[in-house]
Amino acid sequence: MVNPATLARAERCMVQYDRAYDAVVDMRILVDQDQQVLNTTSQAWAAELSLLETAIEVFRSSDDGIRSTTRDSLIALATRFNHLENTMAVLNNRWEIRVALLEDLEAKLDVATVRMEYFMDLAGGGDGGNDDAQFDPDLMDEE
Repeated sequence: MVNPATLARAERCMVQYDRAYDAVVDMRILVDQDQQVLNTTSQAWAAELSLLETAIEVFRSSDDGIRSTTRDSLIALATRFNHLENTMAVLNNRWEIRVALLEDLEAKLDVATVRMEYFMDLAGGGDGGNDDAQFDPDLMDEE
């Protein structure tokens, strides 16, 4: 006969596992989205840098009459480039924070997995194997 307290504990551990798994999946999505935004912003930054370098060359090689008209455009390009650079720094910081959070959530998922398996085994519901494969398709190949 299974101890009801052990069975209740196993059920709570399963709920904790499900929550931890969902949190990891959600954070992986956010990390991937941040990486895509960072890559796109990086490409825009590189394009702005190229445009700024070209504008500087034109400015340096032009006479005084053209310099006065291109000066404002050059300042606008430099300002936009600076804004993109600042945006990239913020995006990179956010991505790094989310990666650290993901690592923490993955560690919590590992703990929740061990607890769930332990109490499932005590309750007689576990087979001692890797039950994670039913939740994570990447683990199916390992079994």
